[in-house]
Order: sequence, then C-alpha cells, then structure tokens
Amino acid sequence: MTRLALLTFRGRARRLAEDESGSASVWSIFWMTMMMVISGFTLDVSNAYRIRALLQATADASALAAVRELPDGDAARTAAIALSAVNMPVEGNGTVILPSMVQLGAWDAETNSFVPGDTPYDAVRVTAARGAGAGLDVPTFLVGLMGKDGWHISAASTARVRSGVGSGSQSLCPGAILISTQDFQMGGNNTLTDGVCVHGEVSVHFGGSSYFTDDVRISSFYPENITIGDVDVDSPAGEAEVKVTEPVHIEPLVLPILNTMFDDLWAALYTSGVSTYSGDLLPDFVKNPATGAAKVVQVDQWWWTVQPGDFEPYTIYMVNHGMQMAGKVDAQNIAVIAKGQIGMGGGPRLHFNDVFFFGEGQLNFSGSASYGEPDHYCDDGEFDVYMFSKERISLGGSSPLDWTYGFIGAAPQFHPGGSFKSSGGIYVEASSTVHIGGNAQIAGCGTELEAFIPTVSLNGEERVILGGALVQ
Repeated sequence: MTRLALLTFRGRARRLAEDESGSASVWSIFWMTMMMVISGFTLDVSNAYRIRALLQATADASALAAVRELPDGDAARTAAIALSAVNMPVEGNGTVILPSMVQLGAWDAETNSFVPGDTPYDAVRVTAARGAGAGLDVPTFLVGLMGKDGWHISAASTARVRSGVGSGSQSLCPGAILISTQDFQMGGNNTLTDGVCVHGEVSVHFGGSSYFTDDVRISSFYPENITIGDVDVDSPAGEAEVKVTEPVHIEPLVLPILNTMFDDLWAALYTSGVSTYSGDLLPDFVKNPATGAAKVVQVDQWWWTVQPGDFEPYTIYMVNHGMQMAGKVDAQNIAVIAKGQIGMGGGPRLHFNDVFFFGEGQLNFSGSASYGEPDHYCDDGEFDVYMFSKERISLGGSSPLDWTYGFIGAAPQFHPGGSFKSSGGIYVEASSTVHIGGNAQIAGCGTELEAFIPTVSLNGEERVILGGALVQ
C-alpha cells in the first residue's frame, strides 16, 4: 500500500470512529418513545380523574335529591337515577346509577355512620360508576395497548336528613327564597331578616357591611364558593351562623314547567275563545268575588299600548303580540298573558298589586314602581304579584318610597334592579347569574307563602335545607 493510500485509509477509519450521528439518532428515537409512553399514560390518568370527579359530583347531587324523597324508597331511587341522567347523560356515559346502587338506611348518630337497610329511613348512600355493569367502561389509550381496554371507576356519597328539620317545620326559609342555578351576587349594606334563604348553585357573593338575623341561610352546592364580606357590627348573626357549610343542591320547581304553564294558559284562555274563566290556572285574586270568574279579553293588534284607565279589575288580557304600559298605569286584580314582550314605561309611584304577568318574551319594567302590599303581605299566606317569562325579567325601581312584597318571579334571566330596596315574602328562580346591588332589605314571613301553581310546593325548608346534608 502506498503512503498516500495508507494515510487515506487511516483518516477514514478515524472519522468513522468519531462519527456519533448514528448514536444520536438511536437516543432520539428512545426519548421520543419514552415521551409518547409518558404522554399516553398521563392522558389515561387525567381522563380517569376527570371521570372520577364527574361521578363524585353526580353521586353527591343524586344523594341529596334522593334524601328529599324519604321515607318513600321508590321515589328516592327514581329521583337519584333521574338526576344522574341530567348530570351524566346516558348517551356517552351509560346509566351510571342503577336502582341497586341507591341504598336506603338510617344514620347512626352515636357511631356517626350509615346503616344500610335500617329503618326508619333517614339517609341514602348512592354510588355512581362507569364500568363493571353500570355505565360505559372508561376508555383507555396507552393502557389499552397493554391489554386493558377500559377502566372501572366509581364514587359514592351519603346524605342524611338534617336533624331537627321535618316536613312540617317552619324554622328555615319561611316565605323568602332567592335561587340561581348559577351564581348569586349581592352588593354590600344589605339587611336580610326573618328566615331569608339565598342560594347560588355555583357560587354566592356578598359585599361587606350586611346585616343578618340568625335564621338567615346562604347556601351553594359548592360551599367553598360562598364569600361574605365583613358583617355589620350590629348584626345578630355572623358569617358562621348564616353560611351553610355543607353542599346543598336545588332543583328549580317553576323554571322547568314555564313552557307547559304558558301553553296551558294559552290553550284554555285564547285558543278556546272563552269570554270568562273560573278555573285553577290563575290565582283567585283575578276572579270577581261576586261571580267567581274573570272576564277574558283577547287583544290581537300588533302592538298594544295600554293607557291609564284601560285595565279593568277582574280581567284576563290575552295579548297575541307584544305590549307596553304607558306611564301612570296602575294595575290591580288583573292577568296579562302575552305572546311577546310585556313592557312598562316610567311613571311616578306606580302600584301593581294582585297581578299576574306572563310573557313568552321579556318583561321589561322600568321606572319607579311598587309591587304587592307592604303592610299585610304575610297575613293571607299567598303571593300577591306573579311575574313569569321564558326569557328575562327586568324590574326598575330605586326610589326609597318603592317596595316589593309578596312577589314570585321565575325566568332564565332575572334582573331586579333596585326593586328590593324594601321587600319581603320573595320567591325567585333564575337559571343565570342574579345580581342585586347593595342596600337591599329583604324579610321573610312566619310561614311559607303559597302559590296557586298546581303540583308545585314552595315550602322553603324542604327545597333548600331538608334536601339533606352530605356526610361523606
């Protein structure tokens, strides 16, 4: 071999020995594989924790729903299963709670434990699961490559009837309940007395310097999301007394039947063409005491503007479109049911008492107005003002001379404005955030107020507190 060839051979050998590009490629493939394994496993675990959290929330809510039906075991199981299908729809999850997974029993106060099958029933244990016969298996990704196609995940929750509160009790929430299935927000300097209950399913926020009597209750399904600013120094109750520290779930009673209520009223009072009505779809204050019936008036014009004097007592106005009440229009002993919006212009010291308003569209009430009877709103045990909408209720009123008493309202959106500056005997349901500015004064009654709505009980303690206390 020539010297030149030998040098060339040695140079190539040295470069080959020093070349690490192949080694780098091997390491790259190894680390990429490891990252894919870790990512796949993380994805499986994260999904499992997500499903576990959903199952726990479903078990909690279903246990609270079931315990409200006790001692009727069949009704308790039905309530738990029905609510589970709302929280975790069968499509995509399967049936996560089977009848056998709703255990009835009693709560042993001495051992602080649940005793399955013991009577009288005052506690329920509910298990929610996906996999192993209940619900769909939780799918896996990387773990599936190892021969495990799905995971079985479950969660359990026990709820008991709150001691000292029974179906006949009047100790909590008598005649003043405000509910949002989302968030409830109130400014500061409020005064809540005589058993008022405020519930925000997701959260509740109070500003500072509010005054509470010790029978006021503030609740949420997530009690950690209840925030109460500094309580007024003269308040008989502090945050610890009024805040319910256990999860409370509330199923709205009026909101789910708004469509049915409107359709029934429209069919009975408009489609039928009747001229008088004495049935039970409207409160008695609409009916003439002398005849036991109310006159029915159909309004078919495109937009009806009501002038002072147009409303006649003991009359039901069926409005086929939208309408607006001009300023200075008062209303007593009437019902207005409209296919569109019901509006009210401004006016000095308007007064609405013994009225029923129901709109498929919005209820927009502006200006200074008073609702109900401030001196006797608790006396007859019934609501004096009904306002329902399929969309939104907005109330004006910020004058210190205005009031809202004996009032029941339900709508997806509820905006009270300044109408609760002086108020009592209130029942409100909304499915979006309710915001009340500060300086609200809300009082309850000695007993809950009754509504004419068929099959709907507005008993405060049953809806809010008797629902139960989660214990594990």
